[in-house]
Amino acid sequence: MLRAAILAPLLILLTSVAPALEQNISSSVVKITTKTTVGGKIFVESATGWAWQKPTQVVTALHAVAGKKFIEVKNRQGQKSTAQIVRVVKQGDLALLQLDKDLGLVPLETGPVQHNSPETFHVVGFPHNIPTLSADRIRFSTSFEGQPVLSHLIGGTKLENLLRSQGYPLPETYIYRLSDTIQPGHSGAPIVRENGIVIGVADGGLKKGTARINWAIPADHYVAQLDSSSETIPQLPSKQSELFSVKIEIESAMVEAPEIMESGSISDPSGQVTVHKVWNASLEEIYFSLEESDQQDLEDIFEDFSEEEIEYLAQALRYDIYEDYNTGATFAVPEGAEIVYEDEAFAVSLGQFEYDFIPQNTATFEEAVQTVRIFADELLKYYPNALQYEEDDEDGDADEQWYNLAKMRVIEEDGEQKFFAVGGEALGENAALIVFVSPLPEVLDEDQMIRFMGFVVGLEIISFASY
Repeated sequence: MLRAAILAPLLILLTSVAPALEQNISSSVVKITTKTTVGGKIFVESATGWAWQKPTQVVTALHAVAGKKFIEVKNRQGQKSTAQIVRVVKQGDLALLQLDKDLGLVPLETGPVQHNSPETFHVVGFPHNIPTLSADRIRFSTSFEGQPVLSHLIGGTKLENLLRSQGYPLPETYIYRLSDTIQPGHSGAPIVRENGIVIGVADGGLKKGTARINWAIPADHYVAQLDSSSETIPQLPSKQSELFSVKIEIESAMVEAPEIMESGSISDPSGQVTVHKVWNASLEEIYFSLEESDQQDLEDIFEDFSEEEIEYLAQALRYDIYEDYNTGATFAVPEGAEIVYEDEAFAVSLGQFEYDFIPQNTATFEEAVQTVRIFADELLKYYPNALQYEEDDEDGDADEQWYNLAKMRVIEEDGEQKFFAVGGEALGENAALIVFVSPLPEVLDEDQMIRFMGFVVGLEIISFASY
């Protein structure tokens, strides 16, 4: 793995601290915990909610609380109250909770926003069941079909049929399409402007390739309907309750939900940078969820392989998908590889193959692009005699604020010639940096070549949880 003498000083130059949310809404947002018993086992799920109109009224996502016999609300200071559902708006997947005890919450106001607004918002909540409140940046994706509805994302899928039979949220529901990540545990979280006005409610997402596709419910359109709704409150848990809540199984003897992040989370020593294992998928599963253009990129990698070899690799190559929810950067790590945090990077190793990935926040898209370029150029300076392995791949779209760079070289390290790839991807003001070192493909045996291809494909499908 690249030594700290090379990597750490470089990252100090590149690091940029993301701006914090100026308006303090910490007295308004709460963690919601539900418990259900199935077959003698207790399942604990967590979501997010926020005070509306009264200190004892909380709005959250209906799918997170529907059919739950025990609902608990906890404020930032750790004070708790049980709660009941008193009103619902099924089309908007919203529930209004009445607290049994006043926790001193400060109600938030809602307001309108254009579905193609270029503003940066924040989703405020408790992703991955973390014990502390967090605020993550959120932007809208551009829609060319007017106000987007949920069916634009899930039309023709099993999820559409499931939601229609359940009755919430409906495929005709108005949504905001999100260009940045929302996470399990964000269900019901407010999406706010800098002034604390709630413009949306985090609702759900789908996976596509290695990244999530996310949406929110327009607050101005649906939340106000809770005030006079007489809709029947669902008595059964939602069929998609795991869509964007966090579910933990605990022993029946336990009373409190464990305050832990989901298994597979890896942090730096300070806990400031964390990546989460969000699912496991085969190459075949990833391929069929990609856009046609991305599928073609993968097909190009395997153009010299036989159909039998491709079919075998599609099943044999499996990946643990990690996501940094500060940037939305997602990384596909070959199943079975070890991942640790060292030398200012998340380091992956599998036999002779080594791979670093580094999520970075910057201030602007231009700075994110420069971060990727400088990272690649500065690292290559440590190998002045490196031979170009193939032409550098540089691509991007300034209008879409997307950029990708890959530089591949043959380097001399520890007295051996090795394959070296460096570069990354930028989306908006976020960057994902990568470094890969391995023996040269020409000297690998069959088993080693499979592992090599696993890493190469993983590097190709580096992405962001976005559209």
